[in-house]
Amino acid sequence: METLINAPDGRVIGVNKRMLDFLPFTILTNAPETSVTVPVNITKGPISLTFSGEGPAQIVSFAKQQTGDTKVFLRMQEGRIIRPLMNGAVHINTLFGRGNTPYPLPEALYVDELRRLFVEFQNIAGVSVAVRMAAGCFRATSVEADPTLLMSRKRQDFQQFLSFPYWYTPDEGVIVLTGTTEFEKTITISGSHHFQLMQLMAVSDAAFDVNIIDMNTGEALIQAPLGNTHLVAGETLFGDANYPYCLMTPRLFQTGQKILLKIKNRVAGTNNVYVTLGGRAIADRMWR
Repeated sequence: METLINAPDGRVIGVNKRMLDFLPFTILTNAPETSVTVPVNITKGPISLTFSGEGPAQIVSFAKQQTGDTKVFLRMQEGRIIRPLMNGAVHINTLFGRGNTPYPLPEALYVDELRRLFVEFQNIAGVSVAVRMAAGCFRATSVEADPTLLMSRKRQDFQQFLSFPYWYTPDEGVIVLTGTTEFEKTITISGSHHFQLMQLMAVSDAAFDVNIIDMNTGEALIQAPLGNTHLVAGETLFGDANYPYCLMTPRLFQTGQKILLKIKNRVAGTNNVYVTLGGRAIADRMWR
């Protein structure tokens, strides 16, 4: 939505007043836990981010500052409904960028006023971890045509029912690679939605090779000549939360379908790999 209204010849002929009613906004975890300390081998949470009664919001980015390594699990509460946003705990460095390079969500997350986003932190660092997280969003305030935002809220809430951001990690969680053997790991799409794959993120102890295969069709995202499956260096296909690898166009996986990861270690020792696939969950029904 443009702020300035331009004539065909480039002259500014007006200001879109509706733009004045959308404000940039950053929300932190609720006080007094704006900095969350997670002891060794402990899961902390759920910690909530509460949106006050100033209007609904669209979350568009995540950022954090932290010491040590940890995994994070997100879930969202809409009224009395607990709705998970991922199939399991993912590594925080695949989902929360540093403050100067925040992670862009694959799909904006609508949160109505007086609702909450819950976060759980699981410490895997072996030492105490401190995390400060923030969600970047824009908020809607009252407008002349819709003083209570009733229509805007209904429209956005219904759209969020049809699609919302979602993240997948392998069914077994962390992938532990030993030696140089090729492993196969699966990711099972939920039975409640279809999934459009849009982003690839990974954190690992060392280098690895990988390919992603649609188990329904047998097609690989990376093809060698003559259609042979070919593993490529993980760093050419996976980014992290600061610079996620974004597919040129989304790849749809239907409800209940499986994604196969063929993955191989490029070092002789043990290599822990945390893979996160970001995208859009799409409801398999077009009504409530």
